[in-house]
Amino acid sequence: MLTPVSGPGFTALAKDPSLAQHHITSEFGYTKNPNKNPVAENAIKELGVECLKLCPEGGPLFCVTLAMITANLNSRLRKGGLSAREIRTQRDQVTGEQLPLSDPEVIAYHHNPGLTPAAVY
Repeated sequence: MLTPVSGPGFTALAKDPSLAQHHITSEFGYTKNPNKNPVAENAIKELGVECLKLCPEGGPLFCVTLAMITANLNSRLRKGGLSAREIRTQRDQVTGEQLPLSDPEVIAYHHNPGLTPAAVY
């Protein structure tokens, strides 16, 4: 499955016989919709807001500043009361203690809005 950036130049891929021969399909988002990946768009927007909080004067971003912004975003509590860092490392970000998490349970929680955090974590 190919998901190219939408644009008139890529529409030929949809009918390309050499790709079809190898069972490769292409999927295009709506060309008028700039929000083809809402999760990524929201992450970029959140990064921009955090940039403005840390550097309100604007200007170029340095590696150290970008690292601080990324650390702030990864430490922010998310759905279920855990931060991205805690989910990735499976450790409490304050005490460093092991958290009783399993990847399949975390994935199921994020894909099923009816579950409560206590049922998974």
